[in-house]
Amino acid sequence: MSHLLVHKSRHVVNQWVAQCRETYIKQDPGETPNDRNDRAIRVGTAWYAQRLPQMKIYLLTNDADNRRKALGEQLDAMSVQVKLLLQSACTILLSDLIIKSFLDHAQVMPTCSY
Repeated sequence: MSHLLVHKSRHVVNQWVAQCRETYIKQDPGETPNDRNDRAIRVGTAWYAQRLPQMKIYLLTNDADNRRKALGEQLDAMSVQVKLLLQSACTILLSDLIIKSFLDHAQVMPTCSY
């Protein structure tokens, strides 16, 4: 993922929403820390979308529930894999990301016999 954020050809902004007064939100009673973080990311995405109407602002998340909520809030959202598939120049990065995702979630490291 960091390769996508720092690549010279990309126009990507990475903002710490908790450090910005306009996007900081408190955790609601009964809300899990993960749900609060997801909501904060949606608030930050909406903040950018309102201030940059000439640009298409996307929330990239592999969390299906967060993506569903974002779409319900009229935000443009998609998974990282879908975004990469839409950009044909990223096919090599896509395979690297899928392999990394698999390895991060695998119980046992796969073995290869050549």
